[in-house]
Amino acid sequence: MYDIQLSNQDDVVVDRDSQSKTCKRLYKGNKDALGWALDGIARMVIFASAAVFLSTSLINLAKRSVGCSTEIPEGSNKVPECNEKIYGLRPSSILTVYGTILGLVVAVSLPFVGALLDHTHHRKAVGQISALVQVILVLSLCFLNENNFFIMMIVQVISQLAGWVHTLVM
Repeated sequence: MYDIQLSNQDDVVVDRDSQSKTCKRLYKGNKDALGWALDGIARMVIFASAAVFLSTSLINLAKRSVGCSTEIPEGSNKVPECNEKIYGLRPSSILTVYGTILGLVVAVSLPFVGALLDHTHHRKAVGQISALVQVILVLSLCFLNENNFFIMMIVQVISQLAGWVHTLVM
């Protein structure tokens, strides 16, 4: 629908009538550059959604599963503290443990993955597979509920590991 024309390398002219020429002219027809840019946008959306939406959902689901309130009571300005435990942790500690486990797994595994990637001719295939694995695992998080939030937290750790492998490839 839009045709982006570059004139004098600085001015961008947009024509609404031709969509087919857009990709050819964006990044001067360099498909790798366009793919890299689109991949970067997708990776940031996945990482940000995990940080913002999933973290809030995990805490709230953990609180609900032990019977704690997730709403701010009338006349107060904060949610009451939940001292109950689930899987040996307070719900407020779940994200700290999740982040620690993810950080350790990534810190231990990525140097080995990087060494393997440096000595293989299948870098593009690894990038495609890691992206596919991450997308499938992120889509499975649509089924997150009170009964499976701990399993989904493990799925998210694996998804983020696949995301870091993909970032390493890129």
